[in-house]
Amino acid sequence: MQKKINKKQNGFTIIELIIFLAIFTIASSVIFPSFSTRGRRQILNAARVLASDIRNIQQRAMQESTRYTIEFFQNTNIFIISNENFNDVNYLIYDNIIFEQVRYARNRLEFTERGTPSGGGTIILRNNSYMIELTTTVSSGRVQIRDVIKLY
Repeated sequence: MQKKINKKQNGFTIIELIIFLAIFTIASSVIFPSFSTRGRRQILNAARVLASDIRNIQQRAMQESTRYTIEFFQNTNIFIISNENFNDVNYLIYDNIIFEQVRYARNRLEFTERGTPSGGGTIILRNNSYMIELTTTVSSGRVQIRDVIKLY
């Protein structure tokens, strides 16, 4: 007479653990980098949109032969575009991004009728994790986006 050996399985086999670790590693390598670069992408996109807005205002000043002013409000995400006929309040595209520093005379960038800026300057945008710098060249009004800096 043969006795049946009844083994209870307590735990996992080594093969099951290896398969689980492989799946977990692949999933985490795809998911976690996208979370960590989200803030970087946000601030870079906000800088690109703001640079585009500044370039568009410069073009409008030349096309309409009218002076335009962009006024930035530090520690907010608000800027106002105006000429002698109107004021238009604008916001950066993300609520968590603010103007950390505005280095223009009186926090304003003005374009003459010929599209020439009143002076050069710098804007530093900041969110929770990153800062980015936009500079405007004095003579041409060219807007450049500098490196993204990780805060911590």
